[in-house]
Amino acid sequence: MTRVFLPGIGFREAGLRLTAPVTQRSANGRAVTVTELVSTPDGTDLIYEVEWHGEQNLHSAADRVVMHGASTDPACRPGGMGVSVRQNKLVCTRSLPPVETGIRHVDIEITGNAGEWTVPLDLEPFGEDERQRRRNVGTSDTRQDVTITVDSIVLMPDATVVEVRAQSDRPGWRVSIGGLHGLRDETTAMRLHDQHGRTYVERARKDARDQFPDRFSGADVAIFDPLPDDADALLLEVPYVCADDHTTSAEIALPVGEPVTVELAGADMRILATREAELPGSRGPAVAVDLDVSTWYHDRRVIAPLNASLDGQQCGISWGNGLNGPAPESAPYILVPCAAPSDARALTLRGAFVQLRGPWRIQIGAVP
Repeated sequence: MTRVFLPGIGFREAGLRLTAPVTQRSANGRAVTVTELVSTPDGTDLIYEVEWHGEQNLHSAADRVVMHGASTDPACRPGGMGVSVRQNKLVCTRSLPPVETGIRHVDIEITGNAGEWTVPLDLEPFGEDERQRRRNVGTSDTRQDVTITVDSIVLMPDATVVEVRAQSDRPGWRVSIGGLHGLRDETTAMRLHDQHGRTYVERARKDARDQFPDRFSGADVAIFDPLPDDADALLLEVPYVCADDHTTSAEIALPVGEPVTVELAGADMRILATREAELPGSRGPAVAVDLDVSTWYHDRRVIAPLNASLDGQQCGISWGNGLNGPAPESAPYILVPCAAPSDARALTLRGAFVQLRGPWRIQIGAVP
């Protein structure tokens, strides 16, 4: 099958896509615009935008979305979904079943507390764009229990695109390239090197709203500026990988008066001390856990635990000032809500974000 790169979507097999964005208004005057519909044998990606003026009572995550005319099933209902906010619009992504071969028109029915719409969409085939010079690669590098594979490289008139995957055989780990959830900035971005010693830094996607919808775990895309004609013998460098592990845990006796080291998600974390504290905004008392943020242990470090229990009761967790997804740093402390901090005797930390330091270096070789 032919795989092509679609800006804003990612790599897909040849299939059908929306010919042009379509806008409809509901009876209350609110506009919805379907900006993308891409269907392949694996499924359909739908992206639509709902007009938004800051109302707090609009919950597009609860929209009922039905695709009519796509198959012998009169109403195909979605699987995955996501909602973000951008420029006075709620941007919604949905995963739907594939459109059957030969169909060139579908209707998208959207029903929610923002309004009701039925949007007619015309579709056209895609997948034979000769402007894309694509070459399969299939090379990889493994370190720190993580394998990064370059599947292909595509040269386009305005960009160089690398299709890449990060995977781990370590139980419980879900890995992503760069920072948390695959976000990256200039410090965690991927880099290309050529035989002349030149380095090309990825056009990093720092915002979760810029991530591509994808149904395949570990799949990612690196976009670079167009390469010079004499660039050859390429090598992809991945400086960092993050993993989140919801199965790991560690038990700590309270109070902690001197440093102790525990392991979470295969990485050591040093707890300096615990103390009584208050949650921000006068939301009540908490146990504060002070953490050592200065040290990497064998090129790994815990960014933050994901949850916590006190004396067997789940309490949740606060990361203080939060975490910077594109370039995470270890949390200097966490706050665990507790009605009587001085009475707590056992702390259980559950799950963790862990960062791994490379670099991974994957040979791509000559471009097409």
